[in-house]
Amino acid sequence: MKDSCIVIPFDDFCSDVLRFLNVTPTQLHPNGWAYLRAFQFVCSALAITPTIPLFFTHYSTRPGNKVGWLSLISQSRNCLFKPYSSSYKHFKDTFVKIAFGEVGREYIFDGDEPRFPLYWTRSPVRVAPWSRSGLLAEDTSALAVLDSLPKGIPARDILNTYWCENLNGAVFRTFFPFTLSFYLSNCLIILLLCRHPCCPDASHEQGIQGPDVVGTSWGEQQAGCQG
Repeated sequence: MKDSCIVIPFDDFCSDVLRFLNVTPTQLHPNGWAYLRAFQFVCSALAITPTIPLFFTHYSTRPGNKVGWLSLISQSRNCLFKPYSSSYKHFKDTFVKIAFGEVGREYIFDGDEPRFPLYWTRSPVRVAPWSRSGLLAEDTSALAVLDSLPKGIPARDILNTYWCENLNGAVFRTFFPFTLSFYLSNCLIILLLCRHPCCPDASHEQGIQGPDVVGTSWGEQQAGCQG
């Protein structure tokens, strides 16, 4: 739980994802929890509201016939994070038991209905990557921001920011080395293309601007966090 920064009581987004997948909290694989929490941290830093459609444009599930832990499968072409661990061990023989009375009942139940499954289920939901064309306008705009980020940031690095006093600023600083490397590599590609014999001379006269993948607003946000 500490590795994946799982906090009880669950917020609405975590509860909604568990209910959508039809799994109890312990049925979601630890790497899945790491993806989920890292996504929340990044959305918070970017002032984006995390939603199920937005999250599942990046992940899918393929539950097997045998009941077991449910994993989130990252989309190779749209990979936000690397797994927290390539080989999670020593979590299958431990468990957490949570007891509550009338105080705190609202965190587990919404009226008489549980906010998420309370026991392991035999029918986790198979989820295909969410179609981008089916997103609402707000999620489409948020996805454009997420698409501008460098891919494959270690989820472990994002989750380690949880213990920082300024969580959002720490998330930005985590992205900065990858963003800078990503930007410089794209600039190098453009410079090499400009030196190619097929490149028109006019491009040198007019000047070539660096790639706009990261965006001015991203740089301004980083400057603000480091200030």
